[in-house]
Amino acid sequence: GDLLQGDFLDSYRNLTVKHLFGLGWTIQQQQQQQKCFSIRAVLKVDDDIFVNYYRLAALLKQSNFLSNSSSSSTPSLLCYLHRRMPVNRDLASEFSSKWSVTREEFSEAYYPPFCSGWAYLTTPETIIRWLCAVPKTRFFWIDDVYVTGMLRKNSCPGSGQERGVQPINHLYSVDPGQVASWLQEKEDDIENNKKPQTLKRSTTWFYLFSNTDSAAMLRAALQRNRQLHRQLSSAKRQLRMFKTAHF
Repeated sequence: GDLLQGDFLDSYRNLTVKHLFGLGWTIQQQQQQQKCFSIRAVLKVDDDIFVNYYRLAALLKQSNFLSNSSSSSTPSLLCYLHRRMPVNRDLASEFSSKWSVTREEFSEAYYPPFCSGWAYLTTPETIIRWLCAVPKTRFFWIDDVYVTGMLRKNSCPGSGQERGVQPINHLYSVDPGQVASWLQEKEDDIENNKKPQTLKRSTTWFYLFSNTDSAAMLRAALQRNRQLHRQLSSAKRQLRMFKTAHF
């Protein structure tokens, strides 16, 4: 893929700038290349997240996400949704963290509902609504809250009815230990397994987005998931051939 470089310091406090820069570039490409192709969905994902692309393809079909429907029942944002998260005010205690916020930075006691920045799926039209709200929305350095919370709350009206948010919290694995345990499991003897459905439940990865703790773990998870799905597809083909031959 392309490597983008913006004219700003790449620091934790500039993550909002970085986030907006990426979204802006995406919309720019959409507008410049619309005669050649049309971007129907945008996946924003952190570089340490293991994406289960097989599950993603199935989810897109099930949720009707890629349809042109303007119905509010058709989601335009799929994410891990945080509701009523209290603002961390512990600036000078043992609980102080990099997410501690002063009242000058954010005055309210709770953040608006927002999506985790680990990974979320949205549409170009939704991003345009968010970016339109930047001039009227005070800057905040926690990018998840600012982009998918504050900008979404203040988003500009579009040409059609605004589509909703679909929380998919159950499809996120936040503990890298779960991925590590899965990678350590012994692979089943797929060739001798005559029940692919059971095989899929027991060996393939359930979650859509998963935290990892190293580049090596991420590469291993992607490789194992790809290998298991290839073996699963082969087992299913063999089972269909067996049914055709005997029934």
